[in-house]
Amino acid sequence: LSVSIILRGLILFLIPLSIFPLDPVYSFIGKSRIAAFGNLPAAIPVTFLIYFIFHILLKYTVFGRNYLATGGNPRASYVAGINTRRMIILGFVTAGVLSAVAGMLTAGRQDSVSNTMGSGMTLLAFAGALLGGTSMSGGKGSAFGMLGGAILLGMFSNALNLLGVKVTLIHAAQGTLIFLAILVDRFRAALRSSMLRKDQLRRLHHHSVHEETENVISS
Repeated sequence: LSVSIILRGLILFLIPLSIFPLDPVYSFIGKSRIAAFGNLPAAIPVTFLIYFIFHILLKYTVFGRNYLATGGNPRASYVAGINTRRMIILGFVTAGVLSAVAGMLTAGRQDSVSNTMGSGMTLLAFAGALLGGTSMSGGKGSAFGMLGGAILLGMFSNALNLLGVKVTLIHAAQGTLIFLAILVDRFRAALRSSMLRKDQLRRLHHHSVHEETENVISS
């Protein structure tokens, strides 16, 4: 987060123009449509394809299992032989590449780019992931869950916009939604931790009873 703020400041310093035209190549990428599907914007199937690829990677590959394990418990994953440093670096690289793809699609759709484009999207990305079931403590989440969370957040914002709600109030509503998503995530994490602790105590109790029974029988 701190690095993104630093880079955004550098962008504002190095690119003083607020809006400038875009290369036609990017406009073609962002505005392409598929005639066979009723002039469906090409960005939509591209987005679904990316989510599908990451669904396969996270659920059915060793990389995905190692990635989720690193997020859930880096120390235990390292002890188990997973190169956690590599997983973390790959996570940042992947996020950067996908952000660049999203930026190209967005800029191409608008036929122009500004030095403030994408500002404020970081927290919305977190919110979409949280609404889709991703845990802030790591180790839990799915690509299609995040897609559902992003769609839900977009529908929520569009509904408020269609109802004529002011932009400032829409931002406030989005912030409230993020806050509620974090509360739900913390509650689920606390509940999961409590259930795990109770299970451990129950197993310890059963083990103690078993040892006492064996001691009585042997004596």
